[in-house]
Amino acid sequence: MEININQMNFPLNFEDIRALTNFEIQLKKENFKCWEDFEKETDYLPICYSDAYANFNLEFQKYHGGKWIDYSIIFTTQNKTIAIWPLSISFKNNLYNLSSFRVPLLPPIFSNSASRRNKKNVVYDVNKIIKFIINKLNIRDNSLQSYVPFLNTPSLPLWFSMQTSQVHELRVEYDLFLSIEANLDEIKKNFRKSYKPLINSAMNEWKSFKLTEYDKNIWSEFKKLHLEAAGRITRSEETWEIQHNLIKKNKAFLTYLRDDKNKMVACGFYWHTKSECEYGVGAFDRSLFDKPIGHLVQYVAIEEMIKRKIKWYRVGRKANKNNLPIPDKKEEYISLFKQGFSSHTMPVYFLTNKINELQSS
Repeated sequence: MEININQMNFPLNFEDIRALTNFEIQLKKENFKCWEDFEKETDYLPICYSDAYANFNLEFQKYHGGKWIDYSIIFTTQNKTIAIWPLSISFKNNLYNLSSFRVPLLPPIFSNSASRRNKKNVVYDVNKIIKFIINKLNIRDNSLQSYVPFLNTPSLPLWFSMQTSQVHELRVEYDLFLSIEANLDEIKKNFRKSYKPLINSAMNEWKSFKLTEYDKNIWSEFKKLHLEAAGRITRSEETWEIQHNLIKKNKAFLTYLRDDKNKMVACGFYWHTKSECEYGVGAFDRSLFDKPIGHLVQYVAIEEMIKRKIKWYRVGRKANKNNLPIPDKKEEYISLFKQGFSSHTMPVYFLTNKINELQSS
């Protein structure tokens, strides 16, 4: 199967990749339903493994330059999906690159029924595929950057543990999470003490709403507020429509506030899997930045997460001097704000391996 990137000959034939593994494999684009159904087969699915994340970020990256394709792979054995692997290939500045859309390369994630032996064999085969693709695309950089997100497990992910002796660089960053598996009163105990009166005062000043179905009028208001706040168009219409359609599919929602004149003054878009919810984008009336509108938007969103029985709210990255790029003052302030809504700080890992040292047997 030859894939063409915007009329450029893309030198990969998927049949050659199939020959590298004893598993039955297919591209996600050949079977979207299988990828979507995989969520039922695993206990925890981070947002970055969802098809929605891939679709949005592909369109976002295309808008900002370069040519991108989704080359994500599904691993199956005996008619059972045992793993999915999000993979994107980009061509920018005359160079190919491997990643997982907006983050470095993600490891495969496994179904609950996958045996340890099959898991190890998938990791070996993924390494074979990486080496093959890098050779075919003539990627000269001998280093591979990968990213291991929070996976709700006390042990190191297999991708990490199988390659600890080959890791040349390891960088740890931290994500802020709020556990949603409790009632609202219990969850509120995790909020920063000073936030509670701010939320109450915001409730008295603005009316809060949730958008949980497709509504062109409200969505247009959101886009208009975003444009006013940003001062320019920051992304394509396709990315906006992808997010709007996620609300229709019950995979996202919008929380928003109106003032006493019924004007939309703040909103936040949140997308989720069954396991994890994440803030996607927001817009706020710039004249109200010193008011607790953000506190109320977060609070209303958390109410909806509880209703949807989501396990964890990934509040955001914790600002740290070890982060790349190093956060500026604005990012530190935003991180401090988000930390006031979190209950846990979780490590995430950025690994650098040498391509020729990846274990493939």
